[in-house]
Amino acid sequence: MLSYLASETSEAYLKKMKKMYAIDVNQLGALEWVLVIAGTFATIVSTIALVYWLYKIILFLWQVKLAKANLNDSIFWKRMGIALVIIMLFVTSGMFAILEGIFNVLGKMGWTM
Repeated sequence: MLSYLASETSEAYLKKMKKMYAIDVNQLGALEWVLVIAGTFATIVSTIALVYWLYKIILFLWQVKLAKANLNDSIFWKRMGIALVIIMLFVTSGMFAILEGIFNVLGKMGWTM
């Protein structure tokens, strides 16, 4: 009996929350130009970051050739590896896939988008 009341109360609560926090899709459609500008900006920044990353790798290899740096510099390779992972997450839209997964979990918990 108590579990029935708890589930009934939580259902009523979820319905109330869905009404209060509902997103109007028509308003989001009007903001499409913001998404286009943000996407363009993200593409430009990601491209610049990737070119800079390649420049740093080539510069490091040039310094190795001139014997000014050691090829076994683990700190450099770790830093460049982490930077490449972050850049690739943005370039391949991996960040959006992660956010989509979060929103799917929230949707299963009762939140509507």
